[in-house]
Amino acid sequence: MAVATIAVWIPQLIYWKSVTDHWFMWSYGDETFKYWKEPKLFRVLFDAWNGWLLYSPIAIIPLVGLVLGRHSNRHSERIIMLILALATYLFASWWAWWFGGAFGHRCYVEYYALLAMPFAAVAERAFKSTWSKVVFIALCLLLIYYNLGLTYHYQAPWDGPNWTYDSVWNEIKRLF
Repeated sequence: MAVATIAVWIPQLIYWKSVTDHWFMWSYGDETFKYWKEPKLFRVLFDAWNGWLLYSPIAIIPLVGLVLGRHSNRHSERIIMLILALATYLFASWWAWWFGGAFGHRCYVEYYALLAMPFAAVAERAFKSTWSKVVFIALCLLLIYYNLGLTYHYQAPWDGPNWTYDSVWNEIKRLF
């Protein structure tokens, strides 16, 4: 297993050596975790520059599921909360906490699979009565419309000094 792991890296190491005359190459240059002691947590989650929950508010539903299920820990809610907390801290500590001109905070995409069971747990609770089922489905449809509508209207870049909450609000008004 160790040989296989090393073998996978050999072509990359040879490439770096041939191009830079060094076996290892730090490709990020001066990019660092500049905000390690002052992470931009609120901004990563809610800022006009790619705030995760601002552009993907349906993710709030599984976050609620994590909080509601943390005591029973039926779907490993506590470990998922820990993973998301650590990931958010790392994202918020990076020098470009908004991770470039994109739509929403792309770094969370890899974590969506972890949110499937908490989302299903909230849906399961909502489907216990007709009224809460209708409200849940309507809320999901509204949030999906919101996200897809903003995706459809997206024209890069939605960051920088000219992109503000007013800019986001103007896009939301266009949807509704």
